[in-house]
Amino acid sequence: KDLELACSLPPEPIAVFGDPVRLRQILGNLLGNAIKFTERGEVVLQVTVLEQSAVAYRLRFEVRDTGIGIPEEARQNIFNAFNQADGSTTRKYGGTGLGLTIVKQLVAMMGGKIAVDSIVDRGSNFWFDLEFKRAVNEVVARGAEPLCDLKGMRALVVDDNRTNREILHHLLDAWGMRSDGAVDGAEALRLLGDARRGDDPYVVALLDGIMPGMSGLDLALAIRNESRLRDTHLILLTSVMFRGDQYKKARQLRACHLHKPVRKAVLYKCLCKLLGEADSGRPRSREKNSPVALQRLRFPGARVLVVEDNLVNQKVTRTMLALMDCTVDIAGNGQEAIDRLAQQAYDVVLMDCQMPVMDGFQATAVIRTRECAAGSQNAPRLPIVAVTAHALRGDRERCLEAGMDDYLCKPFVREELVTVLKRWLSAFERTKDDEAAGGPDAGMALGGETRPAVSAAMVSDNLPVTLDVTVLENIHRMERNGSPGLMARLADLYQRNTATLLEQLRGAAKLGEREGLRTVAHTLKSSSANVGAVRIQSLCKELETMARAGPVPDAMAYVVAIEQEFAMVQVALRGQLAQEDAGQ
Repeated sequence: KDLELACSLPPEPIAVFGDPVRLRQILGNLLGNAIKFTERGEVVLQVTVLEQSAVAYRLRFEVRDTGIGIPEEARQNIFNAFNQADGSTTRKYGGTGLGLTIVKQLVAMMGGKIAVDSIVDRGSNFWFDLEFKRAVNEVVARGAEPLCDLKGMRALVVDDNRTNREILHHLLDAWGMRSDGAVDGAEALRLLGDARRGDDPYVVALLDGIMPGMSGLDLALAIRNESRLRDTHLILLTSVMFRGDQYKKARQLRACHLHKPVRKAVLYKCLCKLLGEADSGRPRSREKNSPVALQRLRFPGARVLVVEDNLVNQKVTRTMLALMDCTVDIAGNGQEAIDRLAQQAYDVVLMDCQMPVMDGFQATAVIRTRECAAGSQNAPRLPIVAVTAHALRGDRERCLEAGMDDYLCKPFVREELVTVLKRWLSAFERTKDDEAAGGPDAGMALGGETRPAVSAAMVSDNLPVTLDVTVLENIHRMERNGSPGLMARLADLYQRNTATLLEQLRGAAKLGEREGLRTVAHTLKSSSANVGAVRIQSLCKELETMARAGPVPDAMAYVVAIEQEFAMVQVALRGQLAQEDAGQ
């Protein structure tokens, strides 16, 4: 619809305890309505802190649009079941108005009240206030160590949309930067030139991708062609529909590329990378458990059995282990694992907990029973590492009580896997420094040794919106370390499997099959995590949790949301592959 979608959040991080599933439903309904009834302009989600104490926050959530508006006489009944502003609205836009009734009920259940302000032909603002218990300080502080100091640096925000400019100014000001705005390319070039002549240049310019008169890419080209300005760092802000040829052009112009609406943490990380301040002054750790040291570890000769029913997860785990010089076998469920163990000895087992035929808990019980029957003198206890998608309190204890020896939470990265394997494969442990100079892998660069995983302009600083940059960096690192083309293979496998799973999910939703919803959502959640499809992962997690607890009356709404997000993921994956094809 060519609308701007913007998100304005408080500058300081806020961590609260609440109901994310219901809050997502409320905001999803309001945003969906805003988009449906807005033909031009923008939709803005804004969160502000009304009150805060040592134990709680009171937050206001607003969804504003520039749509058709609601007449005053219709506002009184807008939250009643099956009411829209008038009959013509129903005929033109469809729907029943039931979504707002559900929103009102959910807000009330969470202790709040919803209201709407509106002007016909100008737009509407739906808002509600909710109180949340404050989370412990450690949650807020986690990962909050600053990467760089941006104070005093000058930035230019170029966007024809005032709301977007204000949001970006708000973020930049919070980091101590000095920011100015321009509404188009011509004004931006004038401001950049004036600042350079005044010996107070802009060190970075944030360019909207689509603007009247001169696009963001055209403006970037003009800046690079101007000798006085070409050293200005550039960040291009675009929609998710950015094409592969546009990625290539942005790369050629040395422009970092982020998707809108841009996340605060993603923008901050990008700025730090571009300005060359990330990790400045911090000595590299030489400890054996530092990330760099963990990336160098190998376990040549170790035989590992991976018990996992998800094909994408199988591929990712096998690749990680193969790059550590492990010999890897795959079992698709607990029964297959038991059969393999009867034929072959293994040094460690990575056991998924939820699988068809026989789950990880049942398989572990059988393995331990057989070990007891055989006697400890015949063979040592086989290390079994639980691999689970859950990270809830008590999950680790449950796995250990079931006879497993360790615990790994999906999705995991190489360093997390190595940390676990070190505890059980110490006899096989080697580092690259231990290899003979002429060994078969002596020339292979291990990810994280000296070169960065992925440069800011190269890939994905924007992708937490659709794809998680950390997961993608992990895949690209494995590609560099000896598994070229892994991204393409995983993308193809994931997309084919997801298409099948979505058919199964839709069928289960139509029939109201709780168990079918739960198992398919669990499978899709797991494979999505391994390609970084974070929003599909989150939606599937919610659906799985709800199906485990009871009937899911809005299951089809979840299916539709997952299908829509899958379409976005496919676009993002094509963009990633286009970047690789372009030699990035």
